Amino acid sequence: RNAITMQITPGTKTTDRIFDSTAPQALTTAASAIHGSVTPSNLRWFSLTVNNPELLDAEGVAPWLDDLSNAIFAAISGSNFDSEAQELYSDLLAFGTGCMIVEEDSPKPQQAFTGVRFHTQQPGTFVIGEGPNGRVDTVMREIPMTIGAMAQRWGTKNVSERSQKCIEAGDVDEQVLVLHAVYPRYDGYPTSLAPKKMPFASCWIELGNVWALGRSGSSMMNPHLLKEEGRQILPIMVPRWRKMSGEEYGRS
Repeated sequence: RNAITMQITPGTKTTDRIFDSTAPQALTTAASAIHGSVTPSNLRWFSLTVNNPELLDAEGVAPWLDDLSNAIFAAISGSNFDSEAQELYSDLLAFGTGCMIVEEDSPKPQQAFTGVRFHTQQPGTFVIGEGPNGRVDTVMREIPMTIGAMAQRWGTKNVSERSQKCIEAGDVDEQVLVLHAVYPRYDGYPTSLAPKKMPFASCWIELGNVWALGRSGSSMMNPHLLKEEGRQILPIMVPRWRKMSGEEYGRS
């Protein structure tokens, strides 16, 4: 999992310098224990409530909150949360900082909601920033994607001119690096439904060919904005195992 101090070629053996399996086994055991006790897959591990106790005592409020909790848990159970949560806990224990992205599943015709999907971001491929209250409110992450997948998600007309030429030539398997930046808009409106007026901006930027860029970004090509979206809340969870005063990243 170490993509922080080195760039690992996909498929390369990553265990050639492990001479004792005690630590990796302990990490897996501890991550499984946290997963089973904090977010078990066979038990609803949360419930919704309201801050006003008088409202909670009103007729119909408690049953409605319970039904809503069941609906949310059903959406989580029907997603890939369990597999991604295991990786999140492993990163949290090993590196001290985890990063999980929550997105709505791909839309389908005549369906208003098709579920959610989760993705645990690999350590070393994201950076975070804290707001004035000490909570993480800015996350930027790198995502390698093929030109074909990028065009399928955002449309051929929205990718860069270079990628459009690759699509015309049939070269859709080339890997490009996409930057996803989520940050607060200080002039945003909490109740707005307009994407560019919501409290959080979610921007997707095409950077260029993965191998030409490298991890340093020193050879960065002309960035191209794929899409700017908006979110009511931060769609990324960044737990930290233990945080020292004055630091942003956690300690394991």
